[in-house]
Order: sequence, then C-alpha cells, then structure tokens
Amino acid sequence: MCPMDLHHFPMDKQSCPLIFGSYSYPIDQIMYSWDKSPVSFGELSMSQFDLVTTPHRNGTVKFQRGNYSMLQLNFNLRRHVGYFLIQIYVPCSLIVVLSWGGDCSYATALDWFTIMCFLFVVFTLLEFAGVHFFTKVGTGEVPFVERMDEDWAQDQYEDTDNDNPLHIIAPPKAYQTDERKKSVNRMKDYKS
Repeated sequence: MCPMDLHHFPMDKQSCPLIFGSYSYPIDQIMYSWDKSPVSFGELSMSQFDLVTTPHRNGTVKFQRGNYSMLQLNFNLRRHVGYFLIQIYVPCSLIVVLSWGGDCSYATALDWFTIMCFLFVVFTLLEFAGVHFFTKVGTGEVPFVERMDEDWAQDQYEDTDNDNPLHIIAPPKAYQTDERKKSVNRMKDYKS
C-alpha cells in the first residue's frame, strides 16, 4: 500500500515505501543488509509516473520480544502532467470558451450536456467512494488509523544507517484503543 498525498495533484510527487523484515528471527539470528546497488530497472515505463529515485536503508524494529532486522526501499515518483493536461484541462477550457459564445436567457443543448456531464462525474465519484468504504475499510482489509502517537513511533523504530526517520504506516493492533476496537466490531456487525 502506498500512502499518497494528493494535495498538489496532478503536479504531485509520491514516495512509496517497501519494507522487508523478519518477524520470526531476531537480529542476533538474522541480519538483513542491502548490496551496493540493490535496485536496478531496465526500461521501466509507467503510464502516469516517472521513477525519480529509489533511496534505501537498513534498520532495526524494536518489539517487546526483541529487535528485528528490516530493509526499506522508497520508490520516489513524479506524476506525468501531460495526460491530465490533454484529458482534463484542455476539454474543460474548451467548454468554458464555448459557453461564452451564446448570450441567451434560456438553456441551450450545450448547457444541458455540460450539466449532465458534471452530474454524471459527481455521482460516479460518490458511488466509488461508497463502494470502496463498504468493501475495503469496513472489512478491516485497509487499516483505518484515526491518530498515531508520534512518541510511540519514535520509540518503536530505530534507524541504524541514516538519521532520517522511517515512514510508519500504522501501529500494531496491540496499541489500538478499546474505542477503536469497538468501532471495528460495529462495522463488522453492520456488514453481516
């Protein structure tokens, strides 16, 4: 799962972490480390993104039962703007320019077409949001973390090679509150 920040969409940059680690063998039994050039891609082509960099690091994860070795690789991506320019900005600009042409007091066919297109897009987004919520978030397939305690995060992770903090996706279930567990159980009861 790649946590995306879409505040600057479609001119956004994303960083997708990939974390490998051992949860069965502590650091004194197995220690992971990267080769000198751990990641290489041939002719990689993605429809919406360019792969900018792939920083990596070794780390140690602290649990109550011991310390465990882990590897982290981040895929730093930059979105292609051209697709959105051609598919969204140019057509919307043309619709605005076309709407300047008529100066009449009644709705034209173009006005009705534009209104119906906007309504169709809005209802499609609402349908997607509803289906996604009730099929993914409500089942527990996607972790739903309301708030994460930064002190907990700093105490749990120690970076052995770099001074940069690790990106933490969600705390383990042992750190979830009773209120959160009750909320998840209510959602499961609602779905069944």
